[in-house]
Amino acid sequence: MSAPNAIAPLQSARLGLLHVLAILDAANNLPVNDIADLDILVGAARDLCGRHLEEVDGAIDALKAGGAA
Repeated sequence: MSAPNAIAPLQSARLGLLHVLAILDAANNLPVNDIADLDILVGAARDLCGRHLEEVDGAIDALKAGGAA
């Protein structure tokens, strides 16, 4: 994969990480007694981070295979 082709998954991962930050911001604004909702939001943030980290890893591996790194 060339460097330009690797940009799309990295941009997707960046957008996903922005969504994670929005989820964590929403969790931060919950009242203290909404622990169940907080658990759901933190779980969603964790899942999104994992998914987008895999995208970044894939793009990095593709760049390495192409001789970019």
